[in-house]
Amino acid sequence: MKRFAALSLAVTSLCGAAIAGSDAVVYTLDDCLRIGLERNAAVANARRDVEIALHTRRDAAADAFPQLSANAACTVFDEAQTFELGGSSVEITPDQSTSAGIELSQLVYSGGKIRAALRAAVLAREYAELGLAEVKSVTARDIRLGFGGVLLAQNVLEVRRESERVLAAMLAQTEEKQRSGTASEFDVLSARVRLANEKSALIDAGNGLQLAAESLRRIANLDDSPFTVSGELAVDPVARPLDELQRAALEQRPMLQAMKRLVPLREQQAAVTAAEGLPSVRLRAGYNGSDSYSVGPSDGGWEWHWNAGATLSWNIWDGNRTRSRTASVRIEVEKVRTALEDARGMVKLEVRQAFMDAQHGAQMVESAAAAVTLAEKALAIARTRYDNGMATQLEYSEANLNLAVARLSLCAALHGRFSAVARLGHACGMDEFEAERRVE
Repeated sequence: MKRFAALSLAVTSLCGAAIAGSDAVVYTLDDCLRIGLERNAAVANARRDVEIALHTRRDAAADAFPQLSANAACTVFDEAQTFELGGSSVEITPDQSTSAGIELSQLVYSGGKIRAALRAAVLAREYAELGLAEVKSVTARDIRLGFGGVLLAQNVLEVRRESERVLAAMLAQTEEKQRSGTASEFDVLSARVRLANEKSALIDAGNGLQLAAESLRRIANLDDSPFTVSGELAVDPVARPLDELQRAALEQRPMLQAMKRLVPLREQQAAVTAAEGLPSVRLRAGYNGSDSYSVGPSDGGWEWHWNAGATLSWNIWDGNRTRSRTASVRIEVEKVRTALEDARGMVKLEVRQAFMDAQHGAQMVESAAAAVTLAEKALAIARTRYDNGMATQLEYSEANLNLAVARLSLCAALHGRFSAVARLGHACGMDEFEAERRVE
């Protein structure tokens, strides 16, 4: 482990970020995660879904509380209503009537509809919260992958710069040898061609870095100002066994937990729908007043009365509408159960794939690191031999090319394992995936 850490530190030192001006903003991975999770549109909408679920619960709970209503009315007639009684005219309705009242009612039985609606609302809130956790996990994974892409591009650029520096020094040395008569014009031209080719590769690396940076800017919603990133591609090996990681994924993955809530949520929704076909009972009490209760000329005074009672309502036949809706919701329950089992299998496969990629990446890192060590020794020997006139320019440039290829392979291997660990953390439902450290 110590040897690996030292090697990773050497690679990080070689591939340090020097890609922007001194006024560029420097972001760490934690900075990108914090900014991205604050500004991401999908995360913001998932938070709104949680708020909607909270209001849905309050709406469902409203039917369990007493309902208080007030009313007032004023009616004007074109003329008073009268009838003849014993030779005299009696007024039964004045030309203007005013009334007001207040009523308190309480639903006491609804066939279990309120209870089921409350349970459904609680489950909907949990479902929304778990959905938010899954969206945040996906966003964090994408930010990590984008961050790793920028680190890789920075490292590739720095490897190309180092190779260009070596080839530029070789060209200067070859030109000096030509002036002293120990190198030919062909040697100089060959050195210039190799340097020109490396400059083209350096330009491509710079363009690749710009594209990777813009991709990260979009994923993490970073500001438009120039920036660079600070971090390492090296991560600790994954020491936890595959079966343990798969168990953790099945227990912790927010997507699976949300789908588990969806089964009882659909069941409660089916209960709410079925309750539509059951009777409901509501108690009520009112207090009403009017200035036109009495028959005959009104004296302008108000009379007040109270009333109380119960209301039974039952939609006995609705053309099988309630039964059909209930059956549809129960079919939805079975669909969710089937989807949950399929999702469990997909998550286990996702964990296995990421785990295998991480293991493969670890092997590639070890192999590429060994190749870098050998290539560095070969270049040192070739430089010494070339300086002493014991090796040709071709041997020297080939040794430099081999070192550049080995370093690029190591960068790619480090990036591959970095990405695999990021995907493994998301697949296992871990906010901050940290592999167990091996103790040597």
